[in-house]
Formats: sequence, C-alpha cells, structure tokens
Amino acid sequence: MLCLHSPNLKRYYKPGRECVTSETLEDFAEKACWYLAHEAKRVRIARRYLERTSRGHMCDHRFGDLFGLMGFDGWGVMCSAAG
Repeated sequence: MLCLHSPNLKRYYKPGRECVTSETLEDFAEKACWYLAHEAKRVRIARRYLERTSRGHMCDHRFGDLFGLMGFDGWGVMCSAAG
C-alpha cells in the first residue's frame, strides 16, 4: 500500500515493511514510479500489507472492537446465528 503519511498509521501497519508512506504528492509519485520499476519489492510489501490486513483489520475485527466497547461480548456468535 502506498499512502500519504498519517499520524495513526503506525498503530496499524509498519511503514517501510507493510506499507509505504509519502509526505507530499510529489514524493508519492516518485515512490509509485520506483515501486513500479521494482516489482519484487512492491510484491513483498503488498503481500505483507494483505497479510496484516487479513489478520487484524477486516470489518469483523472492527465490529468486534466496537461491540466490545459497547459491552456486547460474543457478537460473532450472534451474527453467525442470524446468517
């Protein structure tokens, strides 16, 4: 993933390993061109990003966090029973 820098990004991903960040649009464009020319590095970061996202950043993870904060434990069981 190539994205503009965000202060909270480090809470979710490891910049340089699971994503690539840029401070400016010019830097963003330069990095995009560089990664297009270096497929192996681009694929490695993309794979790590996908693995991290699949492991902890899908909708069910976010809803689980939200429902947990609201005091609903076992929300996944409720959703499975409804489906």
